[in-house]
Amino acid sequence: APHYDPLEVRDISNIVWRRKSTIEGTITSITSSSSESAPIMTAEVWDQTGGILLQFIGRRSIGGMTVGTEIKASGMVADENGMLVIRNPKFELRIKGE
Repeated sequence: APHYDPLEVRDISNIVWRRKSTIEGTITSITSSSSESAPIMTAEVWDQTGGILLQFIGRRSIGGMTVGTEIKASGMVADENGMLVIRNPKFELRIKGE
């Protein structure tokens, strides 16, 4: 069973802050950092219309999640320093060719 909620997939340019959304795109960068309380892995995801950050609090890496991987993700959209972000999204990685 898919891990994302069955919301309609939206272009990243059309998602709205403080609303639950589902997006699809390509991971263009992955970074890991630590806050005072936990590690945070951040994946930057872009589609043809824009970009969003996916933050995984408490994680340094996720198996199969690499630059160039296609991802479908769902969660509440927030704002962090002017960039849209979904924290701890439900997600599904897409294997090329599927």
